[in-house]
Amino acid sequence: EHLFLGTKAENNSDMDNKKRRALGEKLNCGHLKSEDVVKIKNMISEGKRQKDIASLYFVSRSAIAQISAGINWRHV
Repeated sequence: EHLFLGTKAENNSDMDNKKRRALGEKLNCGHLKSEDVVKIKNMISEGKRQKDIASLYFVSRSAIAQISAGINWRHV
């Protein structure tokens, strides 16, 4: 009874509205924790190089760039 027909976009919107999307450290494949991302955002604002931050947290430079751009981890 709780299911209804909808497009992928509608289902994703419904999932977000009901706070049922796994984000950040709730993802099984995530390497970072929320507290790490706060520190990373602070380092970015201090002008630290993304390459150096990535090495420190054993993630790709691309992961740091996406945090910096607000693509990933925007909920933190």
